[in-house]
Amino acid sequence: MKRTLSLGLLIAVLFISCKKENSNRPATGTRLVKLVQGNNAATDTVCNFTYNAAGQVVSVDRVENSYTDLYALHYNSQGQLDSLYQAEGNSVGFPTKGFSYNPDGTLSEIRINDLIFDFGSRYVFYYNNGFLLGSECYVQSTGGGEELKEYSLYTFENGNIVKLEFYDAEANLIYRRNFTYSSHNNQLKLISLLEDFGPAAGMYTMTGMGFEGFFNRNLVAGYTFTPFSSSSFYEEKTISYSFNSNAQLPIKIETKNLSNAVEETWHLTYE
Repeated sequence: MKRTLSLGLLIAVLFISCKKENSNRPATGTRLVKLVQGNNAATDTVCNFTYNAAGQVVSVDRVENSYTDLYALHYNSQGQLDSLYQAEGNSVGFPTKGFSYNPDGTLSEIRINDLIFDFGSRYVFYYNNGFLLGSECYVQSTGGGEELKEYSLYTFENGNIVKLEFYDAEANLIYRRNFTYSSHNNQLKLISLLEDFGPAAGMYTMTGMGFEGFFNRNLVAGYTFTPFSSSSFYEEKTISYSFNSNAQLPIKIETKNLSNAVEETWHLTYE
């Protein structure tokens, strides 16, 4: 259950070596090169991933309808992702993200800086002996400093978040999410960070969590959403995966509701 690996190493886990796939499978390698949200790449959101010689994702080209945005990723000398920004597109430089780490390599902070509206926010992560306990979100206050906006508390079992409780700054419980997991290793760690803080499509509706998915050992199999306000309603989702021939890499993900109807579909392509 301990989480002491660096982000760079965890990103490497995303691309675990596997055997060459059957010719009738869309997954032919170990590097994720395309993520399509939907069933039609011509009309749905598409993310294309580019790598450097070290095997790190260095850019993501996101196409949605007639809009195209290019996001650039930068790594520090330890191979950890330390910044993400929009390099080309409709709003270049808006926003940028910075990532900081504890001495043991665990993620300590994510900073979001909006270069157009001069707005910033900061997510701070807290651990106990390597276990993630909670996260706090701070935003700029009208007085020029920063103030607590919201926070989350996590319960872990077997290396996965099984309960997420979300609170406002006044400690009012807003909602609770409970999660179940498959036996498959989590191959979507990097995408979890990109969705919440950048270009990747639909991770939140895909798994029921955003950046929190980065901390999980296994892939989410389902979740429930229990609100504590009249503005939201209870939800229950199941998540199914189709894998490549050696059952290592997910090539199709479907989210279904209580009626077993498919609500969201994602297709993943590897090289």
